[in-house]
Amino acid sequence: MATASVELGKVSYNRELHGACVRQESLTISGTEAELATAVTAAEAAAGVEMARVATDTACYVAVGSAPDTTATTATNATTARRLIPAGWIFDTPIGIGEKVAVKAIA
Repeated sequence: MATASVELGKVSYNRELHGACVRQESLTISGTEAELATAVTAAEAAAGVEMARVATDTACYVAVGSAPDTTATTATNATTARRLIPAGWIFDTPIGIGEKVAVKAIA
């Protein structure tokens, strides 16, 4: 089954995930949306979380927000516009308190 690994951590000077990973979750990717079990907390932000790194073994859409929507083609207050991530790629994106990452396989 297709999966995406989501790591939450700190950003280095060159905007790459750097140092300790504060939290990691593996999401099963299918034709329905999967998202992080819990949003980024204030304690995680205090520990340095400011970036989400998504690594996937299948082509998928990724969105970030308080209510991430992988079907959104334009950003709203609750979600970024979806991003297409090819199979085998790694995608880094900013993430804040109260936000989650969602993924959905491309049909």
